Amino acid sequence: MRGMVVLVVVVTCIGCSGRKNDASPQQGTAVADQKPATDEMIRESEAAASRRKTVRNCNSRVSIFDGDIAVDSHDYVQTVARGSDAVEEPIPRLDDVVSKAPRIEFTLNYPFEKPYAGSVSGEITRRRIIDEVRAGFRHMYEGTTQRDIPKLYNKDVTGPYGRAFHVIGDLAIESIDLCDDRRLDISIGS
Repeated sequence: MRGMVVLVVVVTCIGCSGRKNDASPQQGTAVADQKPATDEMIRESEAAASRRKTVRNCNSRVSIFDGDIAVDSHDYVQTVARGSDAVEEPIPRLDDVVSKAPRIEFTLNYPFEKPYAGSVSGEITRRRIIDEVRAGFRHMYEGTTQRDIPKLYNKDVTGPYGRAFHVIGDLAIESIDLCDDRRLDISIGS
């Protein structure tokens, strides 16, 4: 499993060095006036994401998903630990209704500097929640440019939501909790 620090609604990963992603859909040149990314800048970015977390009370927390599913995918296969092995298996009960609320909101605070506010409406199922979270990330990465960071696997990504040091292919949904039947707390690893 990938390391993470939980943020309310979305998490950050402290100490992640990124992993090589050869299938990056967004490539280009970063903004010329930005400082070249360094290992220290990545650590500062991760720490800033941790500080952005908003502590919200949650009187009733229900686990919707706990596993490891790629953000940059269209399938519903998760990686789970089985003893000392990691195996892939279908996500169970994808189409079960998990809330009767007409709309549930979420915020993606990671990995970019600016947050994305999203929601799930209609029939609230695990599949619909996963689809909306993935759509939110695809929206955040639209129009981004990226460049390599010397000696690191991370990429320097810039776009409408600011700067990030992970490409979308680095991200995984690790857990989703329903809080007070009105908002989602989503843990993202990289």
